[in-house]
Amino acid sequence: MREIITQLTKCKEITPRAGFMNVSRREILRERQDMALSFDIFFRPLYGGGFAALLLMITLSYALFSATKPAYASLDIQNIQHELDELTISIKLEEIAYGESAAKTVASALREITDDKFRHLNPRLLENEERSFELPEEDKQIEELLNTVIF
Repeated sequence: MREIITQLTKCKEITPRAGFMNVSRREILRERQDMALSFDIFFRPLYGGGFAALLLMITLSYALFSATKPAYASLDIQNIQHELDELTISIKLEEIAYGESAAKTVASALREITDDKFRHLNPRLLENEERSFELPEEDKQIEELLNTVIF
């Protein structure tokens, strides 16, 4: 075992001659190193034409297979008619809903006006509130002056 270790340490110290090392280095660097994928392939005329033909073929096949659908949905007469039919229905439904809510509002307002049982329409309460709004004498003079200027 010790013999193997000593031989390996001797091999570790072995170096090539300087001339061989320079010649080998030049030979290695002179060889062309190919990249895994070079992007200049796309710029070569033969490959560029092939890619353009492939792209054209894909575009045309997509256009042919999707020809059953209209080009623009907004120009399709059936779609427009269908949208208009739905539009009038939704407008009518909104008008009906608004009419119902307006009718309920008017009915409750009429009920409040005609019924004396509501607290805010009680005549005694209204008379008490009217007394609390009476202005002092000075304020009455100011009010009269303002009325003459305005009217």
